[in-house]
Amino acid sequence: MSEINESLIEAPLKALLEDVLFCLEGFLESQNDLKQIENQLKDYDTLAGLVKIIANIFKTLMKKVEKKIAFLKLNLNDNSSHQSYHAEEEYEKLEQIIQKYEAEIRGHISIEQQLKLYNDSLQQKIEDLEKSQKDTVEQLNKKIYCLKKDLGKSTESYRQLIKENEQLKESVVDHQHIVHTDSEINGRMKEKKQFKMNLLVLSFRSQIKKS
Repeated sequence: MSEINESLIEAPLKALLEDVLFCLEGFLESQNDLKQIENQLKDYDTLAGLVKIIANIFKTLMKKVEKKIAFLKLNLNDNSSHQSYHAEEEYEKLEQIIQKYEAEIRGHISIEQQLKLYNDSLQQKIEDLEKSQKDTVEQLNKKIYCLKKDLGKSTESYRQLIKENEQLKESVVDHQHIVHTDSEINGRMKEKKQFKMNLLVLSFRSQIKKS
């Protein structure tokens, strides 16, 4: 359903009501009736509300017209033929006015129904949008949760790698220390052997000289 421009409907509705009030002004029992109608017209928020108020006003005015017509009918027999003629003529005019505005009321009731359908459709779209937004938020929360979980695993793996790297460094240092120690031991053993060899040489020379 295409969107209805409420401002294009509201003004003609109010103009229609003014025409009706002007035509049926004689049927208003007092100024209180007019004030009551004015107060009703102040109390609406939507175009559909205005249509309902106007429909209620039309119904009230029609009841007053029917009451007036009934009163005129009761007095037909008591009036002269001239008065009877004018009363009948007035009655016919009122009938025409009523028929005219009944047709217009039906048209505005149709507009009210269209507005209701449009409002229901708009409400459904809003609900669908809210549901879609809720689903999107839930999906984002799930993705964020998974990312946090993966980040936690990555952090733990990173810490484990750091630990293994430290252990590897320590093992390398220990290995280097062992290699260095072995080198020192080998060097000292060589020095000891050389010292023994020197002693043997000296002892041998000493024996040669004595002989």
